[in-house]
Amino acid sequence: MTFQWVFLAELKGEKGDLGTWLQGLLPDNTDLNNVTLTTHTGLWYIANTASVLTMTNLPPGVVTGPGTLVVERGPASYGYTTQTYTVMGTGPQRWWRQMLTGSTWSAWKRLDNGATVLADGTDLNTLTGYNGAGQYYIPNEATAATLVNKPAGAANRASYLVVRSGNASGSSYTEQVYTVLQTTPSRWWRTLISAGVWSEWERIDGAGYFVLDSGHYGTPNAYLIDEFNARHPMVSTGNKGVVTIRLDHGLTVIKTTIMPMLNSGGRNWKCLIAMNSRNWAKAENSGASMADATAWIDAGHEFANHTADGNATGTHKDLDTKAAIWDGIVVGKQELEAQLGRPVEHFIMPGTTNGMGGLSTGASISAFSSTYAGSLIMAFHAVFSGSIPNTRFRALDGRIKQGAQHYTIEDQTVTAIKGQIDIAASTKTALQLMLHPRNLDQPGYLTTANLTEIFAYLDTKIAAGQLVVLGASDTHRATLEPVGAALVR
Repeated sequence: MTFQWVFLAELKGEKGDLGTWLQGLLPDNTDLNNVTLTTHTGLWYIANTASVLTMTNLPPGVVTGPGTLVVERGPASYGYTTQTYTVMGTGPQRWWRQMLTGSTWSAWKRLDNGATVLADGTDLNTLTGYNGAGQYYIPNEATAATLVNKPAGAANRASYLVVRSGNASGSSYTEQVYTVLQTTPSRWWRTLISAGVWSEWERIDGAGYFVLDSGHYGTPNAYLIDEFNARHPMVSTGNKGVVTIRLDHGLTVIKTTIMPMLNSGGRNWKCLIAMNSRNWAKAENSGASMADATAWIDAGHEFANHTADGNATGTHKDLDTKAAIWDGIVVGKQELEAQLGRPVEHFIMPGTTNGMGGLSTGASISAFSSTYAGSLIMAFHAVFSGSIPNTRFRALDGRIKQGAQHYTIEDQTVTAIKGQIDIAASTKTALQLMLHPRNLDQPGYLTTANLTEIFAYLDTKIAAGQLVVLGASDTHRATLEPVGAALVR
């Protein structure tokens, strides 16, 4: 369908006198908030920049002239006044606002689709509702560095912010889009969920911040598993069950008590140590050094990422935002690898109050794939623990068992622990025994004598040809059958 202009009439005639509509020059030192009366209605002219600089309550960032101000108002009984301000010259601008009550003005709104320069120190959380809506320009690195509540991953560069909102003043329906203007640009988005509560900034340009959602974990995790399998050849248990030993931090007790036990009486048992990269100085860990840790690794023991943590008052720091989850899981792994000088392949789930944004204890593969924390764990670690039901006793078939459970022994009786070991032996499955070493010899927990008895019981099972004790990676790659036998039925 096409349209065309249609001539209706030729309207001609002499123009009437503008009368008081053309008001003339706006006096220097004028406060625009006071230009509200019926007698002020009309067109005012601002002569030059010098005059502009004497005036107050101009549109934000207007510091040059010449310009015009149009004031519109009905009779004295009519309570509304509007002002339209136009900046003339090579960088024209047009602004509009209205008086809402007898003395309260709305915010100036820019009408020409240009962007307003954002002031240093602006808190982006305050740009909401009708008054905050608009387009804003961050001119340089210095201004960007002063902004409050901008995206945590956004570089301090010249940037552009678009704020959209509902019509009502103070409307809670607000979204913000923040774009960093550089050779490789980045773009971020968030929304105001309710009064004062914003969603997390989401990177929406498809690159850089590794924002993962359901389905995106598969390729990187599959690659890491292939690399893991190449580094850890399949081993045969000789048709025996397996016990593997996991120690969650507590390096001080590991060095003084447990490590000597793992290597006494002809034993050469290997353990998996879950460690937080920012907790070396804690009392439970400070009795051992990074050099001790690397020596243990070189002797065949393994370390797992347990998040960065750094919580001074508790064991596991809650990761309650995306930025915190990224920092805890990904940066924590990078820090631990740098500290140990060795790759870290395992992730051990920490116990947190809020469950890392819905992941909780990792009770299903879908819990990993459908949460941000779970996706990061899968994307950056070949193997990870969890609490998937019925996985305490793992089949020995040479295949990695992701998200498997462990058996915490520190608050169990020796009899109960022996019973679990018996199940692993009789069913020819793998059982992971987990202990927080810092709790050893503490009231209500296992004693060193208890642990000695448990290890001695394992010795009897090994001597009887019912069990072997393997390291964590070897357990994942262990099979009951001779290595090389067909595993696919």
